[in-house]
Amino acid sequence: MPQGLFDGFEGYRTPSDEDYHHALANGLVVPDTNVLLNVYRYNAEAQNDLFAIFDTVGDRLWVPHQVLAEFWRNREAAIRDPQVKAEQTSVDLQDQCKRALQLVRAWANRIALPDDRLTAMQGSIARAFDELVGSIRNFVDVDAIEMARNTNSDPVLRRLEPLLRGQVGMQPNVEDLAQMVKEGLRRVEMGVPPGYKDKAKEGDAAAGDFLVWGQVLREAKKRRKPVLFVTGDVKEDWWRRVGGEIRGPRPELVSEMWRIAGVPLFMMQPKRLMQLAVQALHVQVQAGSLEDVARIDSLQVNPEPSELIPRSISEQVLSELFREADEINWESLTGREKSAQYDRWVESPLIGGALNRYLPSDRIRPWLKDGPMKEYLRAREGIGKFAAYMPRQYIRADDLVRQAMGPGWRIIDESLGDKPGHCHITDGSMQRYVCWGWSANFRQLIWSAVEDHSDGTGSPVVIVTLREGEPISPEEQQSQLEIGDRFGFQVIHLVRPLLPAP
Repeated sequence: MPQGLFDGFEGYRTPSDEDYHHALANGLVVPDTNVLLNVYRYNAEAQNDLFAIFDTVGDRLWVPHQVLAEFWRNREAAIRDPQVKAEQTSVDLQDQCKRALQLVRAWANRIALPDDRLTAMQGSIARAFDELVGSIRNFVDVDAIEMARNTNSDPVLRRLEPLLRGQVGMQPNVEDLAQMVKEGLRRVEMGVPPGYKDKAKEGDAAAGDFLVWGQVLREAKKRRKPVLFVTGDVKEDWWRRVGGEIRGPRPELVSEMWRIAGVPLFMMQPKRLMQLAVQALHVQVQAGSLEDVARIDSLQVNPEPSELIPRSISEQVLSELFREADEINWESLTGREKSAQYDRWVESPLIGGALNRYLPSDRIRPWLKDGPMKEYLRAREGIGKFAAYMPRQYIRADDLVRQAMGPGWRIIDESLGDKPGHCHITDGSMQRYVCWGWSANFRQLIWSAVEDHSDGTGSPVVIVTLREGEPISPEEQQSQLEIGDRFGFQVIHLVRPLLPAP
């Protein structure tokens, strides 16, 4: 039988507004797990409007059993999300506070700021950060979170329960579920949508998206109604993208829906659902609700890379990344050599390959360069959140100072900094500025000492650190000592060993 332009290519056709209206007003409306979980992240106004839409849809609202299983599995994490994010932000701010105090101390030493004025400024900085951290933590209603964790007092569950009564798919029997999981895993391996972007998930979890999809196909075949699938998932195994922009469902999914159920498939994000409901269902939706839902949608469209990568995968990648960087002596590489190494890491199955399951290819190199590798030297010093993944670290700065200056010297609180490593030390009667780094960076060390030296302190100390088995020539060492003498600086050469990380 002769066919037309879109026959067999329905997935490439752009649905009209009338198509969407008809699907929402007459079709099977299926919310994904993330839609139900994000209710906990919406404000009260957005929650009420979404519930009103669900209520108006009535018995055409249908939730796959797999969606509800994932909802219950992740519900408490969604409830705790504000508290977790507040704690993460507080920790980051406390780190920034330490950095700010270090910068102010370094500036104060350069201009010989009186100690009382420095103490006052540092107090102001610390109080400002403490107030900010306190405000963030107080913003989280811990009592409300604890109340919501109790299913008997959770206000979201109280609203959802009557709306979903009789609207959830039956649990597949054991044999049927095993067959669906097998098919889902096969499709993941073959790159058949949906769900292949979840390949890195452990065990049967990788088949989760297909379980949702397979159950939707079966219900659509039984009801013979257009399907409107509402999801915040924006991965390419659900959506067709052109130039990075979403064009509609993957054509393979549209074709499969036609082939199995004989009905069209439509997909949209929650904000679009709310906009459409105003005309198609005559539901009143507040402007503030659209803004709040759009806020959550945007977090899923442009999430922080760290939020996209499961913790277990991130830990594996960071351990391998720092292990390789340690092996190739990253600090000694030239800029060109480092650039080539980034290319190799992007192509590495253990690094780029693992990350590519969660990040677009063009975001992997920036993630490596602007994240862990930017903090590599600090991690070597045992500083920062990446230090835990460093296989070997240098002896600590306080041990380095005692090795160079003797046991009577200690680092002054809040004075430790990097780029280059530096601090202020005291023996109880005198203060001195100390900086350290490799021989190749000797010029930078000298200028750091020049900039930070101020009246009222002893002469600066420049520690040239040497790697075990890589001594510098006697001529170079003598030249550095003579340069130090000309500036009035004490130059010390020390081997700084790398030790297994604690």
